[in-house]
Amino acid sequence: MRRPIATVLTARPWEEALVRLAHASALGRVVARAWEPDGVDAASPDVVVVGAETAWLGRGVVAAWQGVGRAVVGVHASDSPGERRALDDLGVDHAVAGDDIERMLLTACRAAVPAAPLAPLVTVSGPRGAPGRSTVAIALARSLPGSTLVDGDPDPNLGPFLGLPPGPTPDELVDLLRTGGRLPRGTEAAGIRVLAPFGPLPPTAIPCLRASGPLVVDQGPSPVANPLRSASLRVFVVEGTAVGLVRAATVLREWMGPPPVIVLNKVPADRVAAIRACRAATGLEPGALVPTSDRPLEAAEAAVSGLAA
Repeated sequence: MRRPIATVLTARPWEEALVRLAHASALGRVVARAWEPDGVDAASPDVVVVGAETAWLGRGVVAAWQGVGRAVVGVHASDSPGERRALDDLGVDHAVAGDDIERMLLTACRAAVPAAPLAPLVTVSGPRGAPGRSTVAIALARSLPGSTLVDGDPDPNLGPFLGLPPGPTPDELVDLLRTGGRLPRGTEAAGIRVLAPFGPLPPTAIPCLRASGPLVVDQGPSPVANPLRSASLRVFVVEGTAVGLVRAATVLREWMGPPPVIVLNKVPADRVAAIRACRAATGLEPGALVPTSDRPLEAAEAAVSGLAA
């Protein structure tokens, strides 16, 4: 069996040489060449090969990969004992020199064992100005036992929406990830755990948080430029009005990756007409309809129940 391997892209020549050797051999197959942890998670490899020069590599990321059964092979310059010590400090399973490509591939394939399934990762987004995105995100988090709701909006608003105090800064989260410290599991609010950092969420935080259980990430409006490719479910919240559907259609024309699940919010009494309008504007069938209600969270919970299961 050819073991699925992910490499972390680098300017050093070992990565390209490893990919060429893997293609020519019957030992392993490279399923991802990733810039960030999300690209690794999206490919579900059994082993990750990563260089000591990778700026975002830290104990937290290594531990998150190992926590789901992935072996981590670290690559160091052959003339750099400092890089070798750094990899040992990070806790990688194996460390090999970058000029020994055959040993690198053999080590990766021998270390690989089938990795465990990742916990669910649900992303929630929508066009700018569409009301109800955060409410739907809360409802989805409440439908997943043991989940954490994360504010992944570059301009965070989930904390103020729920009346929470400012959370950790991005720099504080990055420091925790590099040193192997435990990430905060969030504040209790609305019956769920909420992590609302005071600034954009660093991409290395997602796999570390996901290692502890299901995640729902409120990505804010229009995340077409930075989708989380490893998401198990992508939800796109659309207001069920003519203006809301036009805004949604504009964003979805630039959507990258698998089509999202549309949650049509504030749906009027004529549900059939709303479904037809959504289909005509976006080309997608809505996965859930949230009716107009004076209790929006309860209405959203009822509508999205089972969507993320």
